[in-house]
Amino acid sequence: MTPLPLTEHSQTAFAAYLSRSVSTKTIRVYLCALRFYQIRAGLPDPTLSTSPRLTYVLKGIQRTSPSHHRPQRLPVTPELLLRIHTLWSNHSLSFDKVMLWAAFCLGFFGFLRSGEFTSPSQNPNECILSVSDVSIDSRQSPQVLTVFLRRSKTDQFGAGSYVHLGRTGTLLCPVAAVLAYLSIRPSTPGPLFIFHDGTPLSRIQLISHLRHALSQVGANPTNFSGHSFRIGAASTAAAAGFSDSFIQKLGRWQSTAFTAYIRTPIDNLAAASGV
Repeated sequence: MTPLPLTEHSQTAFAAYLSRSVSTKTIRVYLCALRFYQIRAGLPDPTLSTSPRLTYVLKGIQRTSPSHHRPQRLPVTPELLLRIHTLWSNHSLSFDKVMLWAAFCLGFFGFLRSGEFTSPSQNPNECILSVSDVSIDSRQSPQVLTVFLRRSKTDQFGAGSYVHLGRTGTLLCPVAAVLAYLSIRPSTPGPLFIFHDGTPLSRIQLISHLRHALSQVGANPTNFSGHSFRIGAASTAAAAGFSDSFIQKLGRWQSTAFTAYIRTPIDNLAAASGV
């Protein structure tokens, strides 16, 4: 069946219908999807520039619709990681705890998105980061851990990128954490992070275990997510005085969008207002 060309009237009606349940931003995403299928079918490109009525309708929806504010995601900080380390160190560490600690450290120090080091499913054959993607600079005295990311959000064509992590010599050390885990991990191919029963660490499980650990150390886990490691890394780097360009490079950001992740403590803001 040949698809019918989109008209300004049909797009406007569609936008008005969607405004009952979704935000203006989401409506624009849906309209872009319709535009894609229209162009792919060989029909005229229904851009907003040729639909002035639709443009005005979208602006009207945006003005009259209530704002949809997603709760601000909180950062995983070095302090929180140390509290988790102290909690877990007071007990005999299980295989799963060693694995989770390595995942937490890698996610934080590597400025990683949760989807870059967790598996999309419980199928061991489906993994984003495999054990073969990790290497060290020296077997005798490893100082640098290198992680090869095969694909990420900003690397849709799979060119891949390398993340280099150095030994810190402190309790918070990604090199020590990952090597400690690898020393007990079975020498089988597949996802880097697996539980003792061999099932891969998924994003949902990562968030669940993170929130549980945070609640155990007295933190409210509600607004923490898998992205909290990346947010915490950017905020920590900014507080340490690293330049924006260096933070952008560390986190592999394509733009300055990372500045929205940086969380400045309220005390710092209050102190600056008194200058």
